Amino acid sequence: MDKKKILLVSANTEVSPYPAYPAALPRLAAALKTRGYAVSQYDMLTGSLKELAEKVRLDEPFLVGVSLRNIDNTDSCTQRSYIDGYAALVAGLRACSSAPVVLGGSGFSIFPAELVARLGADYGIAGRGEEALCALADALALGKDPAALGYVYSQKRPALAGGARPPVSPGGADHQKDLLQYYWRSSGMIGVQTKTGCPLNCVYCTYPLIDGRSAYAFNPEAVADEVARLRKDCGVDYVFFTDSVFNMDREKELALAEALIKLGTPAKWGAFFSPAAVDGGYLAALKRAGLTHIEFGSDSFSDPVLKAYGKNFCYADISKAGAEAFKAGIPSAHYLIFGGPGETADTIKETMARTREQKLTVFFAAMGMRIFPGTPLARLAAAEKGAGPGGYGLEPAFYFAPGFDSASLEKLVAQETAGAGNWLLPRDYEKNLKLMQRLRARGRSGPLWEYLCR
Repeated sequence: MDKKKILLVSANTEVSPYPAYPAALPRLAAALKTRGYAVSQYDMLTGSLKELAEKVRLDEPFLVGVSLRNIDNTDSCTQRSYIDGYAALVAGLRACSSAPVVLGGSGFSIFPAELVARLGADYGIAGRGEEALCALADALALGKDPAALGYVYSQKRPALAGGARPPVSPGGADHQKDLLQYYWRSSGMIGVQTKTGCPLNCVYCTYPLIDGRSAYAFNPEAVADEVARLRKDCGVDYVFFTDSVFNMDREKELALAEALIKLGTPAKWGAFFSPAAVDGGYLAALKRAGLTHIEFGSDSFSDPVLKAYGKNFCYADISKAGAEAFKAGIPSAHYLIFGGPGETADTIKETMARTREQKLTVFFAAMGMRIFPGTPLARLAAAEKGAGPGGYGLEPAFYFAPGFDSASLEKLVAQETAGAGNWLLPRDYEKNLKLMQRLRARGRSGPLWEYLCR
């Protein structure tokens, strides 16, 4: 067993609404390579447990990192849990190697202690993993006890509360070409991160738990260089900036736009936006840098509901942002969550009426909110039930405002949007996945929802 070989595995096999590139693995690989490790990457979406076992036996890594992107599909209408698949993956690794297994990823970071125990892994790292994984690998390679690393979970003990974490690594990304080409062919876009952390207070959201509440922007020139390398090396002409919210640091975002323009605008791109503080000049600069799609995390078009959801904007902001996007000629999408805290029949009617005011847009609807531990929603749900907030865990549980459930909301929204053409409900994803695959086969890139815009 070579103590310089490390295998990184992406465990995600979900393809709806499209196969999502495991952007964390290239960053982890780049960080590890700077410490002298030989790193290979494996993706369960492109292979199988049998092929993975063969690779492990051949390569003999001394450490295997497994990234858990999601725990379930967070959809109350078509619930799917991924835990059994992850358990089979870890068991398969155990059967073919004695190398310790360390878990990480966004899904793992929400339930670190539970997943280390449930899946039988040796270690776990919650949150950003670049420097933390390097520190763990160094300790194991030198035969040192990782217990000194207070931020590492293990079978013996959880991570120490408030344990010191290494700084976020700005070390770039080491893309593995075969995986990159698979995702480029399959999804027509590659995910790239420009910042980490989220200071916002949406009641249901886990991003602050995963990446911390302090936003940290990567070097704009380095991000632009990565986009240019993707275009040069693999012909990637569309990237999606996967930040929780792109427009949180105007100065850095305009600097990124300038850096992309200096490189000849190497790719078209899209990102998740907040409707807060969106103006024409800002969008014009981003459009010159390649922005072609805006995905707004609006959640509702009713002010009482927006307040209950913990949003930092109101419907006037949504209306203005939509108008500015339309004026700039940039298609936009709005994600809406029906049935959360504060929702009533009247607020749903208000939201529905206001969606008809939007132009050049498409709507993605969700019914109810997945309750994750550590969020304001978990505390609210527990208080309403007269229970402790620790009752929400790996088994999916959803919050519905009084008088609603998944089926009634789905029926109501389907009736209200019948014939609209620019609405996507959860049960539509499978049908639209097949449509997107046909468009991909014709060489179309990007998210493709713009073909539904009205």
